Amino acid sequence: MPQKLKINSVNTLPILAPILRVNYLTLESLLTKLKFMGMDNSTLKWFKSDLSGRQHNSFVNGILSDEQSITCGELQGSILGPLLFLVYINDLTTSLEFSTGRMYADDTNITFASNNLIDLEREMNKDLRNIATWLTANKLTLNILKSEYMLISSRQRIATFGGNFKLECNGMSLSMVVKTKCLGLRIDKHLTWDSHVESITKKVVSALVMLKRIKTLVPYKNLIHHKALF
Repeated sequence: MPQKLKINSVNTLPILAPILRVNYLTLESLLTKLKFMGMDNSTLKWFKSDLSGRQHNSFVNGILSDEQSITCGELQGSILGPLLFLVYINDLTTSLEFSTGRMYADDTNITFASNNLIDLEREMNKDLRNIATWLTANKLTLNILKSEYMLISSRQRIATFGGNFKLECNGMSLSMVVKTKCLGLRIDKHLTWDSHVESITKKVVSALVMLKRIKTLVPYKNLIHHKALF
């Protein structure tokens, strides 16, 4: 659990997932961040050589287009591409003033804690504006449709909140949810295990039904070692 989640206060867990879509990830800005991380000139020259001068074309309905130069974006289908993207967005959390950011691949969670709902809403919207500014500066956009937030507190306190709480990023409202999935763990607004246990139970029942159907067709040793069913 994130360190700031205390059940006796009002907490929020905005889930920005996947957080980013690339607009113009330029080579110059990427090299600048690599240099800031401590890479020497020879390594930077290697990256520049590897990422420069690339071209692509498209084949649609039997017609091959002319080649066009690739001037932005990351390498698609490569091992290096996702790693460079992570380097590119690694400093996103430096834009936060009131919250704690936790990043894993292209998923980002930011957590807030406060005993005052008005202060919580103000601070959250301020940090969301900070994120929007960072995204604009780094030529990225937020996937609003897949971004959401959740208020976490006791049942008694949540019942008194009402429906006036609102979060926005770039003028678009984020959806509030009562439960969500975070790195494989399902959590709800009361921090109970109910939704997670329910999800695991459904998977186990489904796997058991499948095993029952194929038990006469597959050797027993294969059944007990087939972890993919779970």
